[in-house]
Amino acid sequence: MRLERVRIGASGIVTFRCSQCKEYKHRYDFHMDSKAKYKIKEMCIVCFQSRKALRLKHPEYDKMFLKQKGRCKICGERVKKYRLSLDHCHKTGKIRGLLCNNCNLALGNFKDNVRFLKKAIKYLNDSSKKRN
Repeated sequence: MRLERVRIGASGIVTFRCSQCKEYKHRYDFHMDSKAKYKIKEMCIVCFQSRKALRLKHPEYDKMFLKQKGRCKICGERVKKYRLSLDHCHKTGKIRGLLCNNCNLALGNFKDNVRFLKKAIKYLNDSSKKRN
């Protein structure tokens, strides 16, 4: 979801809509992001903190962390406790596992789309064959 910007009233105050809670808030209610269009993150600070707290308080986190031996479920990287992201299906809400930041972002960038991931694998395989 893209960040929505709205100008309110004659005063011209600009607010932004949080991608999580959908509330309109002042830009100072968002973390900075130099790469983003409006230089702020899409999720407000309150939602970001509550999402972070969910990871720490989720009853399954500790069990999953031990089961995965403190490693990312995709790449196997070992990380400190509470540094793995609680990955879930955005359609069903079902928790799939704990991922390192890189793997979690990669899945998000591919929009959890298996077809896109298969095409990326094919692309990498094809490009490595051309080099040999």
